[in-house]
Amino acid sequence: MGILNKPLLSIITVNLNNCSGLEKTINSVINQNTNIFEHIIIDGCSNDGSVGVIKNNSEKITYWVSEKDNGIYDAMNKGVKAAKGDYCLFLNSGDVFNDKDTINQLAKENLFGDIVNFNAFVVGVSQPKTLVRSKKTIRFYDFYKHTIIHQATLIKKELFMSVGLYNESLKIVADWEFFLKALFIKNCTYQSFDIILSVFDSDGISSRPENIKISLTERRNVLEMHFGRFLKDYKLINDRSTYKYLSFINSSRYLKSIFSFKTKVTNKILGCFIKIE
Repeated sequence: MGILNKPLLSIITVNLNNCSGLEKTINSVINQNTNIFEHIIIDGCSNDGSVGVIKNNSEKITYWVSEKDNGIYDAMNKGVKAAKGDYCLFLNSGDVFNDKDTINQLAKENLFGDIVNFNAFVVGVSQPKTLVRSKKTIRFYDFYKHTIIHQATLIKKELFMSVGLYNESLKIVADWEFFLKALFIKNCTYQSFDIILSVFDSDGISSRPENIKISLTERRNVLEMHFGRFLKDYKLINDRSTYKYLSFINSSRYLKSIFSFKTKVTNKILGCFIKIE
């Protein structure tokens, strides 16, 4: 592939028994109109033909391994350890770049943030193709119900040295925890661009109904460990009626001016809007 000694981007693909999705992702990477990246594939000892797909494309893959692991975050950590690029991007099996010129577009921008967020299309069996735009600024509140899509986010390799690798004791939300620690404990720098980076397959592990309860429990445990002062607000935000009420207030400049930090409820919630420029 003619990989540079120090590539801009380390594309990390984690796979387990998703042969068709893996082939789609590999083809998307191969077809990029540049070579300023490396491609790392971490396979969890698949038995569905995935290894054959990897071997058929091995000349175009920088590094790959197929072995048993302890879950998706163990596999992602293996990818980080193998990465040599300035930035890491997790493009897992089934996920693809938006088009053939995507990495070229990124390379033309002044990338300096520790975390750099882009737009992404989200697709899934149960939902139409939806554009999710990058956030110009990040607030703690944004993570109460959601997160930033890691398939549309570049993470500086060196950031893993200061924040640490993904927490392998978590099954669903270790990437969510990583972003919280990086942004609000380490105060890392953040950038966003109005560029569509990827098409993200939303039918992954965290989207399965049986995992929703696990996800909520893990999120609460993470907040209790790192951000105990926000637990009451988290419980309040997760009450559906309160969430809709606050969303309605925040959607109106007029109502926000009336409530502008004068009521106890608004103070309690809006006080958590830690802003990262």
